[in-house]
Amino acid sequence: MDFDDTPDEAAYRARVRDLLAEHAADLVHLDAGEEAADPREQEQALRRTQRVLADAGLVGVAWAAEHGGQAGSLAQQAIVGQELARARVPSLINHIGIGMCGPTVIAHGTPEQHEKYLARLLRAEDVWCQLFSEPASGSDLAALRTTAVRDGEDWVVNGQKVWTTLAHVSDFGILLTRTDPDRPKHGGLTMFVVDMHAPGVTVRPLRQMGGQSDFNEVFFDDVRIPDSERLGEPGEGWRVALTTLLNERVAVGGGGNDLGLSIESLARLAGRSCPACPPSGRCWPGRRSAGLRSPRWPTGTPATAG
Repeated sequence: MDFDDTPDEAAYRARVRDLLAEHAADLVHLDAGEEAADPREQEQALRRTQRVLADAGLVGVAWAAEHGGQAGSLAQQAIVGQELARARVPSLINHIGIGMCGPTVIAHGTPEQHEKYLARLLRAEDVWCQLFSEPASGSDLAALRTTAVRDGEDWVVNGQKVWTTLAHVSDFGILLTRTDPDRPKHGGLTMFVVDMHAPGVTVRPLRQMGGQSDFNEVFFDDVRIPDSERLGEPGEGWRVALTTLLNERVAVGGGGNDLGLSIESLARLAGRSCPACPPSGRCWPGRRSAGLRSPRWPTGTPATAG
């Protein structure tokens, strides 16, 4: 199997590197384990970074042009992910919006929803989250209990979600609810776009062992969602959710950042975390990582998707 870039891919990679160098001063650069001292400042810096990248044509690479994307290939998307990692630019703050929520809105939303949400999503003017998991439904997503009851032109939502990544900084989310308790569990679900700042939405960060809070509990208490924010028909939520989950596989498993943790970043992380490790990183973690990586790309050219 040949993992080398094709001539066209090599030219595209060079262009991406040039763009990242051109905009380097406007981008966030972080090593593994690094975080800004002020989370709020970091959030704003990451939003700004995504706007800069979007304006440079490096966000939504594989999205269709009609939805604000670059109409590129998955290989080009992978190359951008690799080069961002190489330049020490952290994951896009709106990676869930780009990889999961946006494609769901594209597939099941109305033209009005496309116009309202997609351009702002790509530029991180709005950050999105995915509201699926619940305390009592675990891996059985269709057993969820959050309800949405029709009330005129609105739906009234009550329930709880958990392990929601980025909910604490999100502006919108895609929310899977139970709208018909009398149908079989897969058939009584409906998906909505929810305003995370709406009255009745409460986000509680979950503190992790390392002190950070990447995940959240989200509570919905009589939250009103207009019917115009529904994705798909009532009762078709499972079909809509499958679109999200299929895109999640691509976003998580094939997003392009297959370089992993660079040797240089690993050495710097080891130096900060292990006083006994010399500045060069010539200790077991660095040697082990190099040994694992060296046979993967014998030519030194990173692998690309496609």
